[in-house]
Amino acid sequence: AWIERTGVILNRAVAAAGASQFRARAKEAARILVRDSGIVQGDSDGVSASVTDSGQIHMTNLTVADHSNTGLRLGIYELGKISLYNTISFDNLVNLEAPAKLDDGANLIGVDPLFIDPDNLDYHLSSGSPAVDTGDNNPPAGLGAADYAGTPRIVNGIVDIGMYEGIDVIFGDGFESGDCRFWPSVAP
Repeated sequence: AWIERTGVILNRAVAAAGASQFRARAKEAARILVRDSGIVQGDSDGVSASVTDSGQIHMTNLTVADHSNTGLRLGIYELGKISLYNTISFDNLVNLEAPAKLDDGANLIGVDPLFIDPDNLDYHLSSGSPAVDTGDNNPPAGLGAADYAGTPRIVNGIVDIGMYEGIDVIFGDGFESGDCRFWPSVAP
């Protein structure tokens, strides 16, 4: 199963305490890929994923933030495999709970990624974010072609960490810099 460019936002658990906003289970030969997605502002755990037998779950370029309990709760049993790459887990009660045999790389766990305005659901990265251009271009299940918003996944040669690629800019014409050479010319 593939889950790409999906948002689970402001989801509320209706089940017993401890329910997750997003849950994935893989057993036997099942393979699940979750990438370029955001799981934010839930009222319990963000992501709960577990594998048994030879099941596999690959999670790449996720943003998991602002949960009242655990952001990422991962369980690996028997010969199962979970990979976690280019993922942000921030401002959860516990950011990551995972066994030592987790295959992970280029994640930002518990470090402020400098989101633009998470209170208003804007999880774009701001200028100076430690998540910009610091990801792994070759995660185990590969990269998606586009980020959550549909922007090409790699800008500036190195993938960003999290659901969005590139810093959020208001204008793409250089206006922010004050350099008028980048402004379109106006004809009378």
